[in-house]
Formats: sequence, structure tokens, C-alpha cells
Amino acid sequence: MSLAIISLRQENAASVARLLAGYWTDAADEEAEKQLTRSQLEDAEGALFRLLRNETAQCFVAKLEQEFVGFMMLAWSFSSKGGPVLRVEALYTSPRHRNGGIGRQLMEHAFAIAKLKGACRLQLETDEDNATARALYERLGFELLAGKRVYMAFL
Repeated sequence: MSLAIISLRQENAASVARLLAGYWTDAADEEAEKQLTRSQLEDAEGALFRLLRNETAQCFVAKLEQEFVGFMMLAWSFSSKGGPVLRVEALYTSPRHRNGGIGRQLMEHAFAIAKLKGACRLQLETDEDNATARALYERLGFELLAGKRVYMAFL
């Protein structure tokens, strides 16, 4: 089984909407993900279409066979010294596919983009109680900056 990381496109936004709605509602398991409402799914799909139109950020989706199983939102910023910074605004893997390396592969994709575009760092924030995500970020070389609640990986 091969995982593909692809850019969000208009034709797959409806399929990816379930992932974004799961992220918003913090769906912790498959059952919670199945109980998403039509309204939640429509709101998520609308947000993805707005993202595609406005080009304020990039969304990459992880596709396993024919199923979308994760996504990552990226946006560009600048450091206080004027260097480009790639920010990971959101990272999510569907509950059924967690702990299978999908988040790691999405993050490796972000590192590749950051290096290709000459970023001085990759930056993200996460909730203090999200031990799984924090462990992943630390394994990937991110450092938690004391007093900032921000993780940074300097390139």
C-alpha cells in the first residue's frame, strides 16, 4: 500500500471535507468521525473551497489507495530577521489511520517544501495535552521554545 501526498484540488475537496470536519471537532475515534453532521461537512467543504480560491495557504492531503487519510495546511510567514518561515497551521490523520506514519510523512513533505523554498525554519504550535503530536515533532527535530508554546525546526 502506497501513500501519496498531493495538493488539495477542487475535485477532491468534497472527499477531504470529512477530514477537516474531524479535525475541527477533534474526532478521537472512528465512531466520532462517522457522526459528523451534514452541516459540519458542508462547512468544511466550503472552507476548503475558500482556501483554494484565496490561496492564503496550501493544503496537502495524504491518499492511501483511494481514500484520503490525512491532511496538512501550510502558510508562509517571515521571521523577525526577514527570513521566510513555513508554518504548519494544521496536521490531521483520520482516527482509523493514526500511528501508521502518515503524520510523519506529511511533515517530511513540509520539510522538503521548506528546504526547496529556502525557509529558515519550519514552525508549528500544538496543544499542551497532545503528547502524541509533541513526540512526533520532537522526533523530527523540532524544539519547543520556552515561553512561546511554539515548536521550531531550524533549517
